[in-house]
Amino acid sequence: MYRAILVDNEKPALDLLGILLKKNDQICVVGSFINAFDSLSEILILKPDIAFLDIEMPEISGLELAERITKIDNN
Repeated sequence: MYRAILVDNEKPALDLLGILLKKNDQICVVGSFINAFDSLSEILILKPDIAFLDIEMPEISGLELAERITKIDNN
């Protein structure tokens, strides 16, 4: 089973994605975040295999967040 985190600044979209992923028995959602920086602070604790990221967020783009997650994972 894959451990996943969800990051989206829009709560309805985040909730809907969580509902859809719960129907998949191969994915376990271990964290959902409205704030991208909160997800970064929890990455080492949650140890996700997959990150579902919104591309357009006000604090940081999903692409930049993906780069930061990769750097954390490589250390």
